[in-house]
Amino acid sequence: MIRAVIFDMDGLMFDTERLWVEEGKKLSKKLGYEISEELFFKTIGMKNEDASILFNKTLGYDFPFLSFRKIYHRCINQKLQFEKIKEKLGLRELLVYLKNNKYKIAIASSNKRERVNLYLKSANINPSFFDAIISGDDVLFGKPDPEIFRLTCDALEEKPTNTLVLEDSINGSLAAIKSGCHLIVIPDIITLPTTLISMADSKEDSLMNVIDVLNKQNKPI
Repeated sequence: MIRAVIFDMDGLMFDTERLWVEEGKKLSKKLGYEISEELFFKTIGMKNEDASILFNKTLGYDFPFLSFRKIYHRCINQKLQFEKIKEKLGLRELLVYLKNNKYKIAIASSNKRERVNLYLKSANINPSFFDAIISGDDVLFGKPDPEIFRLTCDALEEKPTNTLVLEDSINGSLAAIKSGCHLIVIPDIITLPTTLISMADSKEDSLMNVIDVLNKQNKPI
């Protein structure tokens, strides 16, 4: 029986992965680098430290990843001062459904806590709405390591077998599977391998569909 639902954030709650790729490519060109979309896709769901290693292996160890990331985040921060963050279809409806039906709700994001709070503020969602928020600041290992989901289950005081993870990325989905949680994948800009999709409970087109999936199950205690 599912008693708790854990949300990834980028590309799952908010349409930020497309923003990361578009703004990242613009910035990299200004720095004199031509970075492929594939490289950006590979880092989705990763902690900064892991993404830095991948960027340097691909582009060379002279690539100023920390400066690049710092400027990028500043650009996004400025953008969100004037533009409301774009929510994924069905987010509000699903959050209300879960709260009304007494599910425990959490966010497990590889982002730093400051960025998680920035996104929630832009979307006008109070962080206190969630029973737990675990960020990249709280873990030693980033996705696809399962640490973040196991830590979130502990914070919710729920077993992984009673917990559903909602993910869009390859790294996040692998982490959810390794954690022992149930998994629904809702792909965003990355095409997930069929082998990975087959290991999930289901693949849905939007967060709105998750309500139908949960409605088919018994109500939580």
